[in-house]
Amino acid sequence: MGGARVIEYLSKRDILAINRRMIETVGVNFLPPNNLLKPNALDYLVEAVAAEMFGNPLYPNIWDKAGVYCFNIIANHIFTNSPNARPQTKFVRAKMACRSGRFD
Repeated sequence: MGGARVIEYLSKRDILAINRRMIETVGVNFLPPNNLLKPNALDYLVEAVAAEMFGNPLYPNIWDKAGVYCFNIIANHIFTNSPNARPQTKFVRAKMACRSGRFD
């Protein structure tokens, strides 16, 4: 009998670390201290991905949650590096890693 799984969401710190790592790998400019263009959009994202309505998650599966991360990072232009689509695959991989317990 399996129990309910605890969902581990990416924190603001996790997202910033992934963006920093992506920038170091790709070699684009980093704007200190966090490379953020819209800090409030990042705060919104961290809360939105875990949102519930009437006790049910708005984004019930891992694919929905990964989509929320990608869409918000790209559409809300959270980071100063351009285009904001670059980190999307990193966030999808990070979300999958959180689900599997592995973070490469």
